[in-house]
Amino acid sequence: MNKLTITKIGAIVFIALLVLLHIINTAVNPIWQPISEYALGNAGWLMNITFFSLGISFLTLGIYLIKKLPNTGSKIGGVLLIIASLGNFLAGIFNTDSVSTLPEKITLSGQIHNAAAGLLAFMILATVFIAFQFRKQEQLKVYKKTYFC
Repeated sequence: MNKLTITKIGAIVFIALLVLLHIINTAVNPIWQPISEYALGNAGWLMNITFFSLGISFLTLGIYLIKKLPNTGSKIGGVLLIIASLGNFLAGIFNTDSVSTLPEKITLSGQIHNAAAGLLAFMILATVFIAFQFRKQEQLKVYKKTYFC
């Protein structure tokens, strides 16, 4: 199985499990609570798997970009995705504390989880590098929209 197939499967599993968690755990309100709080319920192990699947997706896409695309920006994007994947793996290992936990009561697991969530910002930065590289490719110009005539 190639890396892009693993990337797609990981992303699909992430979405499917997250939807399932929304259905089976109605105690978490994702409007004001982070999805990490699904890990605190009876089906917490399912949220951990959800984080791992997204981590695998980021990791395999990052490796693919580094190995297969020649552009420096794509390689930087790949490295940033690998860093973001570490955040997902850590989030899957270390559960968060409830959003209502007082700062002085936050556990070590919660602190590590919160730091791991910070690593996910690298995914946003990776997206910028990757999108810019794809925008420059000639064969994709037919898909670009012209907003100004």
